[in-house]
Amino acid sequence: MNILKTFRVSMASPRGVLARQMSFRILKSIGFGVSLGLVVAGFLSDLIVMKIIGILTLTGFIGGFFYYRKRLIEKSEADYRVFLKDFVSGQIVAPSVNSLLSDNEVRARSIAALRLLEDEKLRDIESFFTERVPGQQAAIAQISKALREKAKNIGKSTGPFFSFMFAGPVGVGKLEAAGAVSEYYFGSDEFLIKFDMAKFVRGDSAIRFFGSPDNPSDGVLARALSSKQRYVLLCDNFDMTHPDIKNMFLKILEDPDFLRKSKIPVSFTNAILIFSFNILSPQSIVSPNALPADFEKAIVSRTKALFSPEFVSAVSLCSIFHPLSQDGVTSAVSCNLSRLSRVLSETQGINVSFDSSAVTAAAKIGYDSAFGLRPLKDAVSAKIRNKIADGFVEGSIKKGSKLKVGYSDNDFVFYV
Repeated sequence: MNILKTFRVSMASPRGVLARQMSFRILKSIGFGVSLGLVVAGFLSDLIVMKIIGILTLTGFIGGFFYYRKRLIEKSEADYRVFLKDFVSGQIVAPSVNSLLSDNEVRARSIAALRLLEDEKLRDIESFFTERVPGQQAAIAQISKALREKAKNIGKSTGPFFSFMFAGPVGVGKLEAAGAVSEYYFGSDEFLIKFDMAKFVRGDSAIRFFGSPDNPSDGVLARALSSKQRYVLLCDNFDMTHPDIKNMFLKILEDPDFLRKSKIPVSFTNAILIFSFNILSPQSIVSPNALPADFEKAIVSRTKALFSPEFVSAVSLCSIFHPLSQDGVTSAVSCNLSRLSRVLSETQGINVSFDSSAVTAAAKIGYDSAFGLRPLKDAVSAKIRNKIADGFVEGSIKKGSKLKVGYSDNDFVFYV
């Protein structure tokens, strides 16, 4: 395990990135030589098949070159960011980046490089969140401002790394925003750990959730976080949970090592906590009079009724998510379909695009006045995936296929 970790650190270090780039150049030279040889052989040969093979090989090499070059750059930048953060914080002992520099000098240069990368990332933070959470400009502006302040060490210095409270109607992007926070900081949604706090309402819920000093492994939280160093913890439906759990989280917000000091092996020092809960229903899409005129005032009033003033003030940011407008619904659906297309491309090797009829139908089917966009994944994404799976079984769809999805006769149709 230590050898594997050392190898990963080495490949993420500046020297490792350079090694990968050199390997890519060597493979590029070999690939170009083979491609050129086949092209020359094809044109010298009288066989048309050889000419076609030569042209296709060269075309494939050129396309593959630009694709893998882009992937190499993206992978190197992502790994280097993680390497710098770990190295600067002292969590890893980096391989010698430059034998002429001391560790302190290397760390100082790494800090400078990391700051440049972070400043570039902070400038694009609104664009990043808007792509994943369309239709919530006000919430995104709040989140972006708070994360910039955190990056520049402005604001609270105590408690976990950061804490959010997401409040708003059902199905308007709170869960998607939590996933975006995870991807922004750690590069993937895989670092998002979600608990439905509506399942912890009984009197023994605090022990079932956190564990106890005598049996810390009994807690579902300790089991979920035992091997995690960085994570985003999402406590969904937090308004429904038992008051003892709310009180425990208040202590954690004040002291992120509270559980560890209580002999429960969980620390929130490097964690991001998100408490989300649903208030009201986005009926304004159907009936403008269904919600109070002053939506934010109603949300704030309800939040004060659900949580103590100490808890609300201990959270780094309380962000309000508004009901989606018709344009917001369409944007959110387009965003989800684009993500589905990207996933299908990466996992199945097929290129899927959606015409305007498919987007309009998905917005109509995937949105519900009571549940927001929650039906989108079940009703639309699942139906499209099932049709693609049927196409693979029947043989009408294969890897490399290009599909255009439309909507006709009350159903999604595929054009290969």
